[in-house]
Amino acid sequence: VSDCTPYSELEKLKIEKEVVGFYISGHPLDQFRYEMKHFVRNRLSELEDMDPLVGQDMVFAGIVTEGVHRVSKNGKPFGVLSVEDYEHSHSFYLFSDDYLKFKEFMEVGWFLFITGSVVKNAWGQQRVEFKIRNIQLLSDVREKNSKTLHLKLMPEIVDETMIETIAG
Repeated sequence: VSDCTPYSELEKLKIEKEVVGFYISGHPLDQFRYEMKHFVRNRLSELEDMDPLVGQDMVFAGIVTEGVHRVSKNGKPFGVLSVEDYEHSHSFYLFSDDYLKFKEFMEVGWFLFITGSVVKNAWGQQRVEFKIRNIQLLSDVREKNSKTLHLKLMPEIVDETMIETIAG
C-alpha cells in the first residue's frame, strides 16, 4: 500500500454528496460560519413563496452547484446560476446586463454572497422574481463588510487580563 495525500475537508464532502446524495460529516459552508452568522440574513428556502416578499431586500450565501451559459432564440446570452445553502437550493436566471455583470461567478464550487430584492418584473405577466443587485465571493465578505474598531485606552489601566480579553 502506497502513501497518498489525504483528501481535504472539501474534497471529502464533495465525495459524500456524489456517493450518497447529501453531506454527512459537515457542509461546505461550515468554513464560513462567521460570515453566515453575521452577514447573511436570509435562507434560499424563503424564495419558494416570493409574493409576500415584494420590495424586501434580501441577503443570501451559498455554494454554486451549477452555472449554465445559454443563448436565447434571439441570439442573446443568458445564464442560470444554481446556488445551495444549508437547507435549500435555488436557480437564478440572469439576462442581459445582469448576465454580463455576474457570469464570472457561475463557477461550480464557488462560495457566493448574493444581495438583491424581490420585485415584480415590468414586462409580460409581471411575475415576481428575485433581482440580484450584487454578487461577491463569500471569502471576501468579512474583510469588505466589517467595520473598523478603534480603541483608545489610558496606559495606566492596561493590564495582562485586559490584553487577553481584547485579543480573545
